[in-house]
Parts: sequence; C-alpha cells; structure tokens
Amino acid sequence: MPCEDVTESLQLRLDHDDRLAGYRLLKRTCGRAVGEESLLATVLAGMNAEDLLAMQPEALFDRYEVDSEEEEFLALKHLLALQGALAVLLGRADGGPADAVRMAAVRYGEELELEVDIVVEVLTEKIKSCGKCSGCGVLRKKLPAVAALA
Repeated sequence: MPCEDVTESLQLRLDHDDRLAGYRLLKRTCGRAVGEESLLATVLAGMNAEDLLAMQPEALFDRYEVDSEEEEFLALKHLLALQGALAVLLGRADGGPADAVRMAAVRYGEELELEVDIVVEVLTEKIKSCGKCSGCGVLRKKLPAVAALA
C-alpha cells in the first residue's frame, strides 16, 4: 500500500560564500529519492543563493537538457524545492508549520545545512501554473520528437 504522507524533505548545503555545495530531495517518510536525489546538483553547484533563488525555469533548461516530460517535471520540482528552501533561509518566506515549505533544521559548521519539509501538492500546483508541463513549449523546443506530437 502506498504511503499517504507524500511530504518531501530537502537537505541543502551552502558554503561560506552562500554558494550551493549540494542538496538531496527525499520522501520524508521513507527516505527514497524524488527522481534522482540530487538531480540538478552538478548543473547548479557553486551558484550563489540569490542567483539560484531568482533563476527562471527557462534559464534552468538552458543549462540542463531534458529527454522527457517526466524529467522536465522532476527538474522543475527540484528547482522549486531549492528555491522554496532558499526563500525560507533568506527570510523571504516564513517556513512555519502552516507553510508549504517548513523549516525543519539548521546546522552551521564547515557549511550551512538547512533541512525543510515540503508539502508536495503546493509544489506540484506551482509547476502546473508556470506552464512547464507541456504548456509553454520549452520541452518541444528542445526535443523534435515532442514537437512532432504537438
């Protein structure tokens, strides 16, 4: 039977210059990865937190090629999860118990580590509203086979 709690957990690491050092996006209850747990880590590594927070989906797809609508959805999910966590960290969102992105833990040592819980339904609605899932044609522009289906 599938788990009824679909909340996800994002563990984010920033270096001393507020640059992305790494992250993991996992299911909170079972610890399984959401797609690939660090899907965008190599593409976004070293980006400044402010620049990452301001990144638009089109800019992501200029850096990261997708091969399917599923991969496009997962890439957007990872980007929006990272941006939600950074908004909480930088004080642009509350991150309280009633919020879509909820602060779970902050640790500071060699790197700043932030852990947030994410209400999946809200994140999914954000992806739909931005039109990236077949709406705006970002994927069709990149993949001739998808364009032929449109």
